[in-house]
Amino acid sequence: MECHITASHLFRGYSLLVQSPEDVLVQVISSEGSTIGRHIHNLDILAADEEGWNTILENLPSLPALRTLSLSNVEDHWKSLTSRAKSKLDHVFQSVTNLSISRATFESFNQACEFINNASQVQELALWSVYCESYEKSEVQVIVPKLSQISVNGGILIPLFDQLCRNPVMSMRSANISLLWDLSLKN
Repeated sequence: MECHITASHLFRGYSLLVQSPEDVLVQVISSEGSTIGRHIHNLDILAADEEGWNTILENLPSLPALRTLSLSNVEDHWKSLTSRAKSKLDHVFQSVTNLSISRATFESFNQACEFINNASQVQELALWSVYCESYEKSEVQVIVPKLSQISVNGGILIPLFDQLCRNPVMSMRSANISLLWDLSLKN
């Protein structure tokens, strides 16, 4: 009896946690000739600093099967992402249907809206402890045509819902909205 184990059997449905650029996982999935990336469905990225975020994102391979992406402890590292890291992230977003971002600060509400729009296939969006340095009215409309579920807390809560409610293009068929107010916010 012969038994073959392929990458699709090993990685289907697995949630992979990447914490630093030195993780063996980053090196393995981004190595030339690796086929692992095309079988990853769930990916959690947690990096400690700007260099870590840039290195991890710049080295991400094509992830066509990726459906769930979680970005944690992003803090204010968006400011220092290289154009290559942003481009890779935009490419990864194309297949993501479930996006979760926690502990992140965008430079502006405009930047947050553009970021959300890049995930055009997203159906479930969770933004936990997400803030913006500036909340000026966004000129960018949030247009996520497949969005059906959204959970938000943090400073972005009110501006985002204001944007979604005023958007005539946005039409969610159904929404499960969880509003959890961050008690640490100052009035």
